[in-house]
Amino acid sequence: PDPAALTVHRKRLQAAIERALDGSAPVVVRAADGRVGAGVTTAMVEFAQSYRDDYTVAWWIAAQDPQLIADQMARLAEALGVAAPTDTAEQATTAALATLRVRGRWLLVFDDAGSRRDLARFLPEGAGHVLVGTADPEWDAREVLVPSFSRAESVGLLQVRREGLTAAEADHVAEALR
Repeated sequence: PDPAALTVHRKRLQAAIERALDGSAPVVVRAADGRVGAGVTTAMVEFAQSYRDDYTVAWWIAAQDPQLIADQMARLAEALGVAAPTDTAEQATTAALATLRVRGRWLLVFDDAGSRRDLARFLPEGAGHVLVGTADPEWDAREVLVPSFSRAESVGLLQVRREGLTAAEADHVAEALR
């Protein structure tokens, strides 16, 4: 396996995300083939880690349950120093959004999000960036597609991640996981 080839593939994906984030509108990251487990979350994590020094604030929100997003926004508001633990989630969310509107560059990542309707009230304006990992095809936003690995890439990745795994064993796992 060639770990360098896999790294180059991911660097291209990070560059595509960076190019898509040229404005203030959210950027949707989704699997090119629409399947779960294609590496959308990993791509966003790698982007956030690689570009963290470009942002004054970077915050991750697990968005699969819309009812819990306000609580996570409240934790962001507390981290920003604009809300107290005694504030309601709604008060804290309002304070976080107001702060981000006037603050320098920031990154908010909403992972495993549903519809845009579920996130609409949590999407900040301002000089920052929003990444949304979603399988929902109804998002009207700039989009970065995470390509599926070829079989050779899948085998290589498995062998890099699992020392001692033979090519035949890795191929068998790749076949099972498609």
